Amino acid sequence: MLRALQRHGSAFAVIFTSVMFMLFHMNLVQLFTPLLTGMFLALLAVKTRSLIPSICCHILNNTLSTVLSYIPFESDFAAGMATLAQIAVFILIFAGSVGYLGYYYWKSAQNRANYQTLREVYDSPTLIAPAGYPSDYDKSFAALWEINPDIVGWISIDGTDLDYPVVQTTDNTTYYRTNFEGEYSEHAVPFVDAAVDLSKPSTNTIIYGHNIRTDGQMFNILKGYTSLEYYQQHPVIQFDSVYREGKYKIVSIFYTNTLAEHGEIFPYHEFIDAASEQETQEYIDDVLIRSIINTGVDVLPSDELLTLSTCTYEFHEARFVIVARKVRDGESETVDTSQATMNPSPLYPDIWYQLFGGTKPDEAQLKAALHAGQ
Repeated sequence: MLRALQRHGSAFAVIFTSVMFMLFHMNLVQLFTPLLTGMFLALLAVKTRSLIPSICCHILNNTLSTVLSYIPFESDFAAGMATLAQIAVFILIFAGSVGYLGYYYWKSAQNRANYQTLREVYDSPTLIAPAGYPSDYDKSFAALWEINPDIVGWISIDGTDLDYPVVQTTDNTTYYRTNFEGEYSEHAVPFVDAAVDLSKPSTNTIIYGHNIRTDGQMFNILKGYTSLEYYQQHPVIQFDSVYREGKYKIVSIFYTNTLAEHGEIFPYHEFIDAASEQETQEYIDDVLIRSIINTGVDVLPSDELLTLSTCTYEFHEARFVIVARKVRDGESETVDTSQATMNPSPLYPDIWYQLFGGTKPDEAQLKAALHAGQ
């Protein structure tokens, strides 16, 4: 329940599940004790992104209470001492959990501060490139390259907190839980798919980032694009690689699955270097019919594409994806968003209709309507 409700916001999920926890105890005399306990357990689950710590705390508390209720104490003093022992154990659990949450918030603040510092480094480029700096790299990345030679770009969306360095290496696992400085981090750092050639560049540059929904950092910001108003305020992504600057107009925003049990998998992450313009057009059609917003931005097979991918929690191993195309030479970067609308019938994975209802549209009909200009 908690995970399903988080799509409406973590605060709502914590409050709603806490109230339900209180009502399930059916104790009208002591309403606030289960309510507060429920809020604590729900918050612990949200911040740790796991039910295990909350389940362990609940089991330990209930087990201790049950065991003590069956012990025949010979005196009130012994009973009192047992009660004090129970309270002490609960306090230790509570203190440990609060300590963990405090540590989590500290790491969150530290991550935010670290990336703000890196932004300052990026904004203060060196005039002379350091020894070994690639000759075809833009010198604006030299200072960041000295910190981490895996730097390949910087991504930002004007008016949002999405403002991060981007790295790339020879595999897609190195930076899964590693930050820009090479340290373990739940937040990590956005990274370009290992198969992408930024110097050429590839037809489609794919950048992955974590959806840190507990503090709104990294690619969690992308979930704002479920709102038409948010898209209208932020229709352009800036991605400057070490080779060239670029602004990209968003053309598609969609959900997709990664597990076959949830329906046919759309392999968006495999489209990187197109063999032909026809292949690119087929990919464009596939992302447009899935888009939850009709942006109205035209896209051609000759355009350079940028894809941002992050995890999402509407169902297990779901992905939230944004596709944009590069602003063409001589074209204004301004987007007329007044004509953008919510798509009444985007193509979702099969699991979406099982969970949230609705009827899956026919893919062939959607593509036919797309080319008919409907």
